[in-house]
Amino acid sequence: MKREGSRFTVTEVNKVIENWEKIAIKKGGKIELKRSVFSDRGILEQVTNYKRKDVVYNCLLFFDIYIPHKRNRIKIASSEVKTPMLSYKLDSPKQFNFSIRYEDFIDKVSKYLGQNEVQVNNREFDSKFFIETNEPKLLKEFLDMKIRGWLEKTKIVYFDYNSPKSKNALAIYCLFNEMDEDEIERNINMFKYCITRLMDITMR
Repeated sequence: MKREGSRFTVTEVNKVIENWEKIAIKKGGKIELKRSVFSDRGILEQVTNYKRKDVVYNCLLFFDIYIPHKRNRIKIASSEVKTPMLSYKLDSPKQFNFSIRYEDFIDKVSKYLGQNEVQVNNREFDSKFFIETNEPKLLKEFLDMKIRGWLEKTKIVYFDYNSPKSKNALAIYCLFNEMDEDEIERNINMFKYCITRLMDITMR
């Protein structure tokens, strides 16, 4: 049974932390654990300092993983509450930016009403994702077959570069099985591949 407010059971969260710790050590990085305590007291009770004997407190874990890569480091933020977000600070002389997310109903209506959307000329990929960028040519070059295949297999909330959500950074907010050490490593390695490809395109 999952802990209240958590994505995991106690056994699962211990396994997830163990996996992230192994990955961090293996890749020369580190993991930082934080705890947040929540109570079932309402806001009004907290403000007025109203005391209840039956107050229930719940402690949830948040973990940040830092992995060195090239001249910077990848930050992975995960927790019992939210799925992982991988980010990497990357300044570029080019003002290139993009945002990729799953196409929802609103996006489909917007497209039907005439909103322009970038297409990468891959029918399956274009039908799944809503893409925005200021440099369509650079984005199409960046989204090679390997990256497109990874995004199609990964449940993403967004994949952004230099957008309002990820200023001067490449970031992906996604869902994968954190109880599978190999799957964690595959996603980190793919994110590294994306960083390298983006640097090759933006720094030349």
